[in-house]
Amino acid sequence: MTTVTSSPVHSPQAFEHWLGSYVRRMPFIVTVAVLCGLLALAISLIVPSRYEAVTEFINVRSSSQNLPSGGLAALASQFGVNVAGGAVSPEFYGSLLTTRAILDPVLQDTFTTAEGESVQLVTFLHAGGKRPAERMERAAKRLTRHLDVSEDDATQIVTLGVEL
Repeated sequence: MTTVTSSPVHSPQAFEHWLGSYVRRMPFIVTVAVLCGLLALAISLIVPSRYEAVTEFINVRSSSQNLPSGGLAALASQFGVNVAGGAVSPEFYGSLLTTRAILDPVLQDTFTTAEGESVQLVTFLHAGGKRPAERMERAAKRLTRHLDVSEDDATQIVTLGVEL
């Protein structure tokens, strides 16, 4: 009977061979790691930080119970037919959010930066302009470009998003 002796897979020679192959490639591994780190650092410094805030609200319809056909009006409103006289469409609120009557007070509002500095939004947007009215106009245009307003007629939800 012949016995076959096999060397274990985890022999010291196998480990030395494995370790030796990594030691020989160490300059290449370190170079690739450093280049990847530098690339990640460069990208993080070049690409500006973006922050987005989103809010939603529901356009509450006026009560149709005051109408003589209250039940019928409620059924019709489920299918998008507006029979209530005082109801305002979500598009109205979407358009209202981008008017100067809303934007000007928002632009004049102050907030605290991460550094603890209190800044008006009109100043933060760096809109430029020599006169205050010109600065407000430019800042309003800049803020409007960063606004995303959407309305859903079926659910009566108005969504406002701002990305800066």
